[in-house]
Amino acid sequence: MIYFEKLNAVTYPDKGIGLEKAAVYVLCLAAVFCFSGIAECKSGVFNVLDYGAKGDGKTNDAAAIQKAIDSCTKSGGSVLLPAGRTYYSGAIYLKANVDFHVEKGAVLLGSANEADYGAYADALINAVDAPNISITGGGEINGNASAFIKELRDGGDIFEPKWGTHKGCPGSKGTTKRRYMLITLVKCDHLQITDITLKDAASWFIHPVGCDDVLIDGISIIGDLRVPNNDGIDPDHCRNVRISNCYVQTGDDAIVFKNTLLCKEWADLGPCENITVTGCVIVSRPSALKIDEVSDDCRNIVFDSCVIYDSNRGICIQSRDRGNIENIIFSNITINTQLFSAWWWGKAEPICITHMPREAGTELGRVRNITFSNIICNSENSVYIHGWKGNPVEDIVFDNVKVTIDKKTKWQGGWYDPRPGKVFKADGPKPTSPEEELNVRKGLYRHKTVGVYCENAKNVTLRDVQVKWGKNRPEHFGSALETHNVEGLVLDNFKGTAADKTSPDRIIE
Repeated sequence: MIYFEKLNAVTYPDKGIGLEKAAVYVLCLAAVFCFSGIAECKSGVFNVLDYGAKGDGKTNDAAAIQKAIDSCTKSGGSVLLPAGRTYYSGAIYLKANVDFHVEKGAVLLGSANEADYGAYADALINAVDAPNISITGGGEINGNASAFIKELRDGGDIFEPKWGTHKGCPGSKGTTKRRYMLITLVKCDHLQITDITLKDAASWFIHPVGCDDVLIDGISIIGDLRVPNNDGIDPDHCRNVRISNCYVQTGDDAIVFKNTLLCKEWADLGPCENITVTGCVIVSRPSALKIDEVSDDCRNIVFDSCVIYDSNRGICIQSRDRGNIENIIFSNITINTQLFSAWWWGKAEPICITHMPREAGTELGRVRNITFSNIICNSENSVYIHGWKGNPVEDIVFDNVKVTIDKKTKWQGGWYDPRPGKVFKADGPKPTSPEEELNVRKGLYRHKTVGVYCENAKNVTLRDVQVKWGKNRPEHFGSALETHNVEGLVLDNFKGTAADKTSPDRIIE
């Protein structure tokens, strides 16, 4: 349209050019400008097919994809995996200023051959010291988990893996015969992962380490609920993180913040801090929202407007190390938890804080300033708070929290789960079944299921907290509230009675 408008405004009396020739002339100029524009538009796109990728789902396209990445990083731009093809690949390494764009309808499929990952990879997609990278496109990245697991264990809800998980760092030689993560990105500031589907990781799905300014938005993580260790999103030593509008389905922890020492070089990467998790829908066998493995501080984190369902554990703060966990808010969350087999950690706790040394000589940090507000829980077990003698959890607030406990599954209840921790000695009656033996050996202990259980804590407020019991009430269901060694307990409109007439409504010691 614009070219005809220009034609009507132009006359050529001096040149003697007729209207028909003028039209052809202008259209030719338009074509030149058009093609020039297209060339400019495509100049920043590096199509993996142009670098030799087959996309037939069989040929290992890793070398071709890597060539496209290496070319793209020189000027910046997008590495394109076009739609309609499956790109079978071993390990690849992203570089700075690269948008890895898996187009909608395209699949990047991880190799089933462990040798295709080499001795230096930690994941299917790796990056180290690569700022300004993104993973986008609407397509699918698939870890091919079925190639790395064996048969189902007794109980039928968890697989026996072929090998253990990662035992190395990206870029340094690690062990072989291992299950690889899907994405590991180390020291990659200004990172974005958006509008992508991640499926069937054999180990963790997304593991950003030591990254500043991270956005993970609008992604779907779909893992087999029977695969152990396939965590969803594990920011590790990361700062200024936003996780939003995601669907996460994992056999292991769904969204978990860490400060690990998986590599000794990570000891100085700093805390996890300044983080929001909003608008996510989650199903997980262990924990849906979690803080764990804190060798440095985890602080200033807000979890808001999330839905947790069919999970073994809803919210979990698991403090075992020297880092402090502080200034954490959980708000506007619905939680539905239930028991699964004894192999999974967690015993259907909707909310759980456990704080104790990992080893006898472990320097233990502090857990303080934790708020739970506007939360609805439907579960098979207690809200469970268990601090350490001499190092209690501090300044814990429950505000407008509703807890309904009902027996839903065949799995045996009446357990509390303070794992891991070699310093915690299990007590209680002698095990009467192989499942009980497994649990006791790992550190669990038998106890009545109460509405809210709290031990070794300071300044705990229960404001507008309500405990209800469902129709199915086994013998191990007990009091609405039980506390031991809690200093500064405030009960402000706490409501709830015992599940049966033989138990007191409240036990406060």
